[in-house]
Amino acid sequence: MDIRTIEVSKIAALIDVAARALDLDFEEDAQNAAQADLDHAYRAWKDARGLARVERDSIEWENMMLATAEVYADLERAKRKARNAKKRLRTAVARYRGWIE
Repeated sequence: MDIRTIEVSKIAALIDVAARALDLDFEEDAQNAAQADLDHAYRAWKDARGLARVERDSIEWENMMLATAEVYADLERAKRKARNAKKRLRTAVARYRGWIE
């Protein structure tokens, strides 16, 4: 392998790191938005019933969880995507470090 091939490989690995970092940023923004959506759904559910607070494991809690289950599932999907993006970034960084060490 000549020096030009090595340099191109280093650059390609660095570009992959940058792309993965941007993916992670996007997924973390999506996770934050999903969390805000869930917070809003909880707040709206409580406001519609005139409740300031809902005790965990109460009937109201169960009803709120049922009513917001889809929004909660969206948050869990967003968290999973962010975790996976972080793992892909770590892998890309490790691959790049293999070229520079």
